[in-house]
This record gives sequence, C-alpha cells and structure tokens, in this order.
Amino acid sequence: MKMLYMDDPNSADKLIKAINEEVPQATEPSDVVFQTPQFDRVDDSVPTAVSNIEFDKLPEMNEEQLLAVGLRKWDGRLYLFPGEWHGNLPSGLKLESIIGEKVTVGVDHIDDDTRFGMLAYGIVPTFAKGPEE
Repeated sequence: MKMLYMDDPNSADKLIKAINEEVPQATEPSDVVFQTPQFDRVDDSVPTAVSNIEFDKLPEMNEEQLLAVGLRKWDGRLYLFPGEWHGNLPSGLKLESIIGEKVTVGVDHIDDDTRFGMLAYGIVPTFAKGPEE
C-alpha cells in the first residue's frame, strides 16, 4: 500500500504514478489511501464525553457554555463539534458543515475530517443566527 499525502504539491502526479504502477499487474484489489492533513486541537482542552451531552439543548446555550462542553467557533456563527464525538452523534441530529451543507446524522454521511481537532460539522446556536434563519 502506498501512502499519498494530498497536501503534497505533487500529489496528482504521484497518484497517477501509483495507479499506473499498481493496477496493471495487480492480481487482487490494491488500496490507494488518501491522507489529508488533520489539524490537532491547539488549546489542549478535553471535550465533555458525548454521553453527557444533551444535544437538543445545545442550540440554546450561550457561547461560554458551548465552549465549556467542547464546541469551537468556526466562522462567527457555526460552532463545530469535537472530533472525538464522530460516530457517537445521535441519529436525527441536524448539522451544518463548514461549507454550509445541511446534513442529518444517520441519514447523510458525516466524515471524520477535522479542523483544529474539530469535525467539519456543527450547529448554529440561536444567538448566532441571523434574522432570516
């Protein structure tokens, strides 16, 4: 198996080379693994265990409360969930991604990509919503 790092400026050429090297003579499927850079939490905080979170109450919490349980501000309105919560979020929970995509846990794919230790998904709390939301 070859590890390819997508933050490498030559990643496209390396991917083409890896596929050309591996696929023609393969007798069984080969794996090409895409490794994107992951960014660790910079504040050394430990988020609250997901089993202790009342997810239906998160939107009504103030910023201090959200930060205390482990969420982090992304863009002034979106608060991201800790990466450690991936795979343990309650089914039916509605989230928003860092690119504005609206998803539902248990229905849509929620990947484990992280930014500074946070999932690329979170919530917009009531206090951060604009008048049109």
